[in-house]
Amino acid sequence: MKIAKIVVGARLALALLALATLCVCAAAQEETTDQLYKKGRDLDRNGSYEEAVKAYDRAIELEPSNATFYISKVPGLNMLALLTNNQSKFNESLQAIDKALEIDPKNPRAWELKGNALSQMKRYNESLEAYDRGIQHIGLYKGELNQTEELSGLWLGKGTVLSLWAGSINDDGLYEDAIKSFDKAIELDPQQNRGRLVKANALLNLGKYNESLEIFDEAIEAASQNSEKAQIWFEKAHLFAEQGNYNETTEALEKVFELAPQDIDLWINGGILLSAVLDRNDDALKYYESAIQIDPDNKVAWINKANALVRLNRTDEATGAYQEALNITNKNLEDDPENSNLWAEKGLLLHNVGNSDEAVKAFANATRIDPGDEISWKMMGVLLASELHRYDEAAQAFDGALQANPEDSQVWTLKADALKALGKSAEAKAAYARAREQGSEG
Repeated sequence: MKIAKIVVGARLALALLALATLCVCAAAQEETTDQLYKKGRDLDRNGSYEEAVKAYDRAIELEPSNATFYISKVPGLNMLALLTNNQSKFNESLQAIDKALEIDPKNPRAWELKGNALSQMKRYNESLEAYDRGIQHIGLYKGELNQTEELSGLWLGKGTVLSLWAGSINDDGLYEDAIKSFDKAIELDPQQNRGRLVKANALLNLGKYNESLEIFDEAIEAASQNSEKAQIWFEKAHLFAEQGNYNETTEALEKVFELAPQDIDLWINGGILLSAVLDRNDDALKYYESAIQIDPDNKVAWINKANALVRLNRTDEATGAYQEALNITNKNLEDDPENSNLWAEKGLLLHNVGNSDEAVKAFANATRIDPGDEISWKMMGVLLASELHRYDEAAQAFDGALQANPEDSQVWTLKADALKALGKSAEAKAAYARAREQGSEG
């Protein structure tokens, strides 16, 4: 009898423990959505976009009817799409927006994001429709947002799409429409300097050079902080560079660094402007070296310095600069060994220092972690074929790239070349045919 009491007591204790566990789990679940949302935002700010998307996805699992979680994952997906050139990420972004609109059909922020996503995919007409829907709904929306600021952003987005579309088909009428949209954005929010800058660019594309410069001056006057003024002076320097005006470009860049002497990104971008637009690589080197003095571990500065040295035919110095960047990437990988982007970066740098075997291994690691990394598959295949003459492995790598993006005509051609080198004439012929189907002229 005594033993029975003990057993019953144990069962009761287990039942109470199970009940307590259920209560704790329910409480934890209620807290977890907020924690995951905050974690996602923090990860976004730190540039950890893949982890941010995962955090929002876990929040969605717990609360699938919350439109905010779907909206919040969109910027991270867009950045991943741009960084990895992965079209599926843009598609995933669009699906998240559509789900948010299914839950909250009048959400202007979701319509703005849809317009931006469609614009990135060059679906300009649909993008404009999305921005118009956001503009129409904003007065009816009951959610928490600054309506004036959001409406200004929608007009800015619409104008940007019109400008992009105008540039793609060389249509002055669309540029004029874009300028009208930018004017509405600025009228709603006079501090909307982004609107002024894109308006200035549209005026420049219409050949209205002096009017464009006036808008830049207005934007500088409206800017309240030195960092913002510096960024606008940089945009003005870009305008001068595009016109081939070296002296005006360097004078504008001097203004930039009077206002923001420690801004590494501006030093690097100034170098890129001088190198890529004006072909002044000697001058560009000074800008990259200034960035490196501020932060010796800035691999972007080292890579751009190396690129400029290559253009100057200073090959040994270029290799040394690439090696410095590679050393920094190796340190990054020690802290984050499962980061596919870092492995892809290492592959490119190893290729630049002439180590194709190790580069292939690095790209293989990138694709192991992220099988959808089309660029790493493609680079691995190119090195295996052109540098190492391992054509069978190259064809397999190109298959990996085609699995990520079956419409890439260049990869179909590269695969065909590898198959041809293997003596597989029939398969090569079929791959060349697929390349032509996807638009290849070869």
